[in-house]
Amino acid sequence: TSTALKVTKAVMQYRLASMNKSWSTMDIAVDLALADPATAITNRIGSYWATANEKRLIQSTMGILNDNVANDSSDMVKNIATDSASAVTAAELVSNDAILDAQQTAGDHQGGFTAIAMHSVVYSRLRKQQLITFIRDADNNTLFQTYGNLRVVVDDSLSAVAGTNRITYTTVIFGAGAIVAGLGRTKVPSELYRDPDAGNGGGQETLYSRRADIIHPLGFQFGSASVAGQSATLAELALAANWNRVWERKNVPLCFLQTNG
Repeated sequence: TSTALKVTKAVMQYRLASMNKSWSTMDIAVDLALADPATAITNRIGSYWATANEKRLIQSTMGILNDNVANDSSDMVKNIATDSASAVTAAELVSNDAILDAQQTAGDHQGGFTAIAMHSVVYSRLRKQQLITFIRDADNNTLFQTYGNLRVVVDDSLSAVAGTNRITYTTVIFGAGAIVAGLGRTKVPSELYRDPDAGNGGGQETLYSRRADIIHPLGFQFGSASVAGQSATLAELALAANWNRVWERKNVPLCFLQTNG
């Protein structure tokens, strides 16, 4: 006889981030500069929100890291950093072996990793070891960087925690589809408000931009145990108390490496 295996399920839970930002310009600035600052602002709104969401993503991964250390025996983390007062040794610095050891936390699923995000200090050390490769796309237009088969992202927003003696840098390795994103609906995504009395009657224009974004790592619940407002702040995203892994470790395409540089 054959005993049928049951299909199990887990529920992921996210929290919508309702965000807004505004910028103002005085009409007199246009008169003096002979150019409209509002045009420059409008051209950079997309970049502003991309940076804001990247910060939310990084803080979410830090929350997952903290939860993993606190509740899952650090089974997604390779930590070779210390806070020793002595000189940093090669064993505490990023290396090819250390990165492979971090990927090994995913066992036989480590082949799914596709990108690595690191602080510029870590990136510079890998460059000195000649482990970063520069490749152009098929059209020979865009130059991008790889480490092995991983696309490289360099961002100094990644965790660099100063201890008593040393700094611990956190490198994050992502698999395909590790992060899902969605854009919610806002009633008025953008609008322009004009105050003719501002600037002693010279006039002022204020541009408002509003977003409702979802940035969520696969395999986790955001339980909002420590969220005070409507949307989680960057600090709240990094709290272990707000996260819980609901997938088996091998099915989560994330891992972490902590080093002293």
